[in-house]
Amino acid sequence: SFLEVQAVVRGSARLPCNISSPLRDDSILLVVWYKNEKKPIYSYDQRLKKSQHWLDKEVLNDRAYFQTMSEPAILSLDNVDESDEAEYRCRVDFKKSPTRNYKVRLNVAVPPGQPTIINERNKEIQVKAGPYVEGTEMKLTCIVRGGKPPPTVQWWRGGALVDSMDVRATLDTRHSQLIVRHLTRDDLGSEYTCTANNNNISNPVSAKIQVEMHLKPLKAQILSSFQPLSVDRSVNITCQSIGSRPPAKLSWWIDGKRLEPFWEDESKDGNVSTSMVRFSPSVDDNGKTLTCRADNTEIKGSAEEDFWKLNVYFSPVSGTEARLKPEFQTTYEEAMTFSSNAKSLQSGAYKVVMDNNSALPEETAEKSFECRERLMLFSTSSGCDRGIERVAGSLHMLLIRADRARPTSESP
Repeated sequence: SFLEVQAVVRGSARLPCNISSPLRDDSILLVVWYKNEKKPIYSYDQRLKKSQHWLDKEVLNDRAYFQTMSEPAILSLDNVDESDEAEYRCRVDFKKSPTRNYKVRLNVAVPPGQPTIINERNKEIQVKAGPYVEGTEMKLTCIVRGGKPPPTVQWWRGGALVDSMDVRATLDTRHSQLIVRHLTRDDLGSEYTCTANNNNISNPVSAKIQVEMHLKPLKAQILSSFQPLSVDRSVNITCQSIGSRPPAKLSWWIDGKRLEPFWEDESKDGNVSTSMVRFSPSVDDNGKTLTCRADNTEIKGSAEEDFWKLNVYFSPVSGTEARLKPEFQTTYEEAMTFSSNAKSLQSGAYKVVMDNNSALPEETAEKSFECRERLMLFSTSSGCDRGIERVAGSLHMLLIRADRARPTSESP
């Protein structure tokens, strides 16, 4: 039987040999090492007064030394070569005891070469894989050449072993593939390591990559109290986007027309993008929609938007008059004429008016006014039930209550 000893190329090997005698008053005379049962390659001779060491330089080249003080004695072999793999026999001759022989099998492992990682396009990756888009697939292949015996190739994420599969193997090459089916934000910056090892002496050889990703913006948000605006009064409106990589590009739009921002900024980590626009609303902007759009230009269809339907206050146009008959039996056509004449009044800022150029007692205002709900386009409420209304552009005020409004029989 053989004692198995393992060594690694360019490492060292320790071949044991028991040189102790079973007899107390016995001692060794000669120790001889053989390789593959051929000629001797090393001897330790105590037959003379002084111990002598000898070695075959063609085989060992001054790389070996027999250590007799250890227990057991050791033939130490440095800078091991693949050719050193063999069966060795240690013969021990004693003064009294019979000769003993010990057999050792030296197995020499050749570590594999440095792994190479390639991506889906068969391009070698040195440091970073990607960039990948969130939700897509990542497929990496680790190629390892050489190694005796054939190495085991594995993939790790951090310190955790992950599933992989061998896709190709030849006498001197191993291919191990890692597939991540659905990348998430958590995969950004993650490290994957491919290791290869074929012995328990040397450290595994490895190659490491880091995952780079493009991320869609999580949201766009207009940072405003959404209060009514006033005509020709400039306001600064801020919009912020988070979660985009690379940072999102923010743009401002009002009913399809682009507005130019006057200030933009990004956080140090690139996670937050901020844009500010200086907006001076006009009469025509009332009811329009202001949009802030956050877009990652590296990802199609990644835009996130936030909206603000503008409510703009403004004064009535000078000289505008809106008149109705003092009687409360106004026809539909007259009400339409009234609405047309008063169209320069702003919803929410001014109310529906009636002006007969005379002061009316308050109790008159409690009478019903026949109208259609859609004619009350100057009321802040959605219908005709708004209580107190005031005259625009006139000192004379009339209170109108139209909570039971119905079109008259004359209405079309």
